[in-house]
Amino acid sequence: MTLTAMLAQAQGGRLFAQVAGAIGLDEATTRSAMMDICPAIISELKAAAEGDDSLLETLARHLAEGSEGSVLDDPGVLTGAESIKDGNAILAAIYGSKAGAMEDIKTLVGGVPAAKLSKLAAVSATAAVSALMQSHAITPLAGVQRAAGSGGGILSVFIDALIKGMVRAATSELNRQVRSVVKPRKAPAKRNAAAKRAPARKTPARKTAARKAPAKRSTQTGITIEDIFGSILGRK
Repeated sequence: MTLTAMLAQAQGGRLFAQVAGAIGLDEATTRSAMMDICPAIISELKAAAEGDDSLLETLARHLAEGSEGSVLDDPGVLTGAESIKDGNAILAAIYGSKAGAMEDIKTLVGGVPAAKLSKLAAVSATAAVSALMQSHAITPLAGVQRAAGSGGGILSVFIDALIKGMVRAATSELNRQVRSVVKPRKAPAKRNAAAKRAPARKTPARKTAARKAPAKRSTQTGITIEDIFGSILGRK
């Protein structure tokens, strides 16, 4: 199921109305904004995972464990203080900072006061990550009842792992950039006079069929990027 379909169906179709009431917006504005913000957040997360193996491993490992519930279906929880705090942390991790996230989100959503948009962005981040978990949900064992509020606990564990994975990815990228700047350049190899005089031999060009690069895959679980994000983004 796609992310937008999951949002539309959450809480029996009342998710947008509930969020709108908590933030002080009308339902139509809230629906339109979340339908733009949530996919953008997941797309940013996908791009980050494509560029960092450790983040892909983090996502694959935790999603492979599954989830029994989602805050999307708990009225009031999604807009609670803890969920908003989690959402702000998700935005800062994925975009580099909350301010950076808001700069991007402002280009998607217009006409919403800054304070309300900031809160809506945090709610949308938690909703998007919760939906990602829900898209890989497991069915509880027969006779086992999920403890009240355990969905939020599972989500918090996943968010914590996600944020740590994003921080590691950002640190690795920074270190890579630093190494590329300070890495000494090798002096060009000297060519002898005979080599200089010898005319270059042209090798006939060979046409080869373009090969599509295989989907990036977790070495621990065998899960690919498309396994994680394909369905929720409507590309699988």
